[in-house]
Order: sequence, then C-alpha cells, then structure tokens
Amino acid sequence: MAFGHARYQSNVNLFEPLPNSVLVAPRSAAQHIIVQKIRYYPSVYIDGTVLSFTDSLTGITLATMSVAPMSVGLSPDANTINFDEDGVPLSTGASLILNVLSGGISGSMQIDSFQLPVLIMTPYVAPQTAGFTA
Repeated sequence: MAFGHARYQSNVNLFEPLPNSVLVAPRSAAQHIIVQKIRYYPSVYIDGTVLSFTDSLTGITLATMSVAPMSVGLSPDANTINFDEDGVPLSTGASLILNVLSGGISGSMQIDSFQLPVLIMTPYVAPQTAGFTA
C-alpha cells in the first residue's frame, strides 16, 4: 500500500500526554491519518504500564505497547511501535487516541504520521446574486 511522496506530514511531539487524549487529528473529516511510528520516552518508569492506540471512530486498536523498564543498556527506541514507511491507516476522519490500560504515563511521546488526501477539492458554487432578464 504505497502512497507515494505527496503527503501532508502530521508529526507530533507531546510532553506528558493524558490518557484518552487525541494524539493526532485529521485536518478535515475527508482526510485520514496514516500512522508510521509511535515512540514513548518515559521520564519515570511505572511498573506494568500498557498503552494502546485506537481509532476514535471505530474503536479498533492499532497497537498495544507494554512499556519496558528503564534499565542500563536499554535502547532509547525500546518503547517503539514501527509500522514502516507505508504505515497503518485510521478510518477517514478519525483521530488517534491514547489509552492507558494499566500503570500510568509519565514522559513524552513522538508520533510520525501523514494525512491523505493532500489536497481536498471542493466544488465552486457561483453566488446567485446576478440579476435576471425577462
């Protein structure tokens, strides 16, 4: 499902995102978000934390993340969900929602995504203010 290079990038960096909050929203109801990568950088490790990321319209879970403990030698990308360059689409008009299934969240999150279509064409309707002839 390659979408080519014409994309409206919607990358976000969030500090201390709240549970059940919108992480990425479409520019309009006619667009859909394609999620490529989600990274979570905990500032405080909360044992047993499980995060999920859902489509706001369908309630379908795109991914679930069991947060790894911050230990010596742990890669900074340990808490990463990578959907590759093509990504995973949300339904048209849907936002990406963060859910905390257990534990808690304390840190920052980075989401790489883009939106399609890049341009939304709306038909031009001429104003009906012109006079008429008999």
